Amino acid sequence: TKVGGNYKGLKFDAATVDADVFEDIENIDIINYAKAENCIPLIVKGRPRATKATFFVQLKSWNQPQKFVFTLKTTNALPTVKLSTSAVTLNKSYKSRSTTIKFTDNQEEAEIIGLTKPVYTGNKKFKTSGDELADLMGAVNGVVDGDSITVMLPEDVSGIAETTCSFNTYPVVRYRSSVAEEGYTDIQFSRPVSFKVSVVRKTPTIKLKSGTLSFNSEYAGRETSSTTYTLGNLPTGEVGEADDSNIELVPVGNAPVASFLIKDGFSFEDGKLSVTLKSAAVSYAGKTFGYTVKGLMVKAGSDPAVEVPAFRVNISIKKANAAVKIKATGSVNPVDATSNILVTSTVSNVNSQVSSVSIKEKDVDGSYYKDENGNQYSKHFYLEPVEDHPEQVRIMMKPGLSEEEKVKQGKKYNITLTYTLAVGGKAIPINYTIAPKQVIPGVKVGATTATIYAGQSNKKFVTSIETLPGKTAATTV
Repeated sequence: TKVGGNYKGLKFDAATVDADVFEDIENIDIINYAKAENCIPLIVKGRPRATKATFFVQLKSWNQPQKFVFTLKTTNALPTVKLSTSAVTLNKSYKSRSTTIKFTDNQEEAEIIGLTKPVYTGNKKFKTSGDELADLMGAVNGVVDGDSITVMLPEDVSGIAETTCSFNTYPVVRYRSSVAEEGYTDIQFSRPVSFKVSVVRKTPTIKLKSGTLSFNSEYAGRETSSTTYTLGNLPTGEVGEADDSNIELVPVGNAPVASFLIKDGFSFEDGKLSVTLKSAAVSYAGKTFGYTVKGLMVKAGSDPAVEVPAFRVNISIKKANAAVKIKATGSVNPVDATSNILVTSTVSNVNSQVSSVSIKEKDVDGSYYKDENGNQYSKHFYLEPVEDHPEQVRIMMKPGLSEEEKVKQGKKYNITLTYTLAVGGKAIPINYTIAPKQVIPGVKVGATTATIYAGQSNKKFVTSIETLPGKTAATTV
């Protein structure tokens, strides 16, 4: 109970307390601590044993003290030890890498202060390898200091077998209140804790999202085709970096020499493979060629770069008209200026983004509206780009139109969206019809009824009315 500085006194029952176990509770410092912290500290001073302490607490407002009994229990159970990982893999391709295994326990007052030197317990055939690995785990005078073991490979890995080695170690535990000069000693576990170290030699791998890059012969020399890739078999926590400075592209079958067809080779950068063909590709419409990529290196951190096994990439060349498709969602509401139509475009048959989009609108006679300079435009709508999404625009209603010019329910408006491609600059028009959908906002009322008494003249009642765009409703107040 929180009683602040209201303690009058604290006292042990001398007949029941073990004086050699607990500090004297009448110590002035303990009383001051109790007043400041709203709790009573019982301090075990000697080697703990199962016992009880009866003590009295009296507050200033009490006529007599209250008696309390505290029971101290002891246990000889050692803590349960957990490992951050019980299985470590060391890769000879990245021999400078190490992994640290951290040992933790489940007893609040216990602290793992050391670990006996790990001992190899696996197949005798690989004992030499296991012993060499154990020698690198940091033991001094047979003990690894602290609560962690670092596992690593030697500089010369030729003598280390590619196998899984098992090790045992015995944690050394100290309890935080232990003081050596008072007869306390550190406790070494009587049973071992085991972990395994697997030694492998795995070269990095590359996985392409698509093994075939497609091109349009009509845009030879101008378009770049790309696909993403991921690197595998890397040290934990590394993403790796591809080095294409010395790759070789070996033609497969009847594929032409890479330097004749491919401009500046293959580019592997930031997880993306990019390829640009030369203008000579115009002569190979309808063909698919394969190239074997050799010599691609992968670097992980400070380790030397390692070569990826050879892999194949296909180049597919076709001849087709570039096209744009659109998908529209939403509608315009004549009574809601914020309403809009979201239009998403997809380019096909060419590797290109949309560089710009324009809008124009047809009059009732089928001709396009023109401004004073003869330029075609939209009288009722404008386009708003979507940030970070070049493939999207919003069709919005123009503000500031006269009542007669405003967008009306029941009418249809025929517009043309013209998409200009970044590659080649081709302009592709797409016709679209807008049919406005008028939705009158509903209202949400706070209080819909009130009571007034006969004697209450000039009584004012207040209710709230909130509009709900996009919904219709009838409300009676």
